[in-house]
Amino acid sequence: MKKLIRNVLDVDVDGWKGVNHYTVKAMYDVIAEDGFATIEHELVARFDYKWSEIDEMGGTAVVNKMIAKKYNLEII
Repeated sequence: MKKLIRNVLDVDVDGWKGVNHYTVKAMYDVIAEDGFATIEHELVARFDYKWSEIDEMGGTAVVNKMIAKKYNLEII
């Protein structure tokens, strides 16, 4: 049985190029017939934003909220 736990966001910052690389993955709890459980991740989306684009959209906080809403993420 495969059950969605939540979507997760990973951000890699490339300071040399001024780009943030975003990866959204779905995290699943996979329970085997014997009851043993494992965690699996599936790629949902991968995209980049240049720092100039982030500034034009209102800054990092605005971009994070936009991504969280679109991909049903919990921002802590």
